[in-house]
Amino acid sequence: MADDIKKWDEFKWESIFREEDQCINTYMQELPRYIDLPDEEEILFNRVRKMQKNLPEANLLYDRLYECQFGDPDEDSYLPEDWKSLQGAEIYRRILEFAYAWTKTYVASFDPETMNLGVRGACLYAILVSRIIGVMEMPSDMPHLVVASCKRMNATINDIIGLANEVTRLQPDLAAKMNEQSCKLLLAREKILRLMEENRKKIV
Repeated sequence: MADDIKKWDEFKWESIFREEDQCINTYMQELPRYIDLPDEEEILFNRVRKMQKNLPEANLLYDRLYECQFGDPDEDSYLPEDWKSLQGAEIYRRILEFAYAWTKTYVASFDPETMNLGVRGACLYAILVSRIIGVMEMPSDMPHLVVASCKRMNATINDIIGLANEVTRLQPDLAAKMNEQSCKLLLAREKILRLMEENRKKIV
């Protein structure tokens, strides 16, 4: 079964990721409608499950693959001591720095009109960090998965840059800090593109 998942190309992985994103978005959109009901979680998860086609299989396969690679998937997962040698480690370090800078600016300087954008940006950074950690943990013989994941990370970076532009429009006094965020993210995006190309070269 682990061999099957290793045969998936980047487009198969992209379809899995799109399905996952759709489920997450649906959950977040529906949450306000059901948040006060006693069976809130069950109702929401039932609605999301009806949307799932390939995701359950993908999660099962990847859990089994992860178990073979790294041990018990139920144990707390931490990056190994030699994480700096893993693919994407430098990107991970940079993204953490950018996330810290965004959060620091949000706490100190965002006004009520941009507060929600600040929260959304922090959430997107959390997603970005989790995705680069995922890339760092991916088996070296699954370049298709790395390529698809890199595309997904760059899409998230584009979303954060869009937020930064919107913050600048609504709160011009933050223009310099938002521009700095965008410039640094563009550099990170270039590093992610290079990581993509490195993995494309592994594909026979």
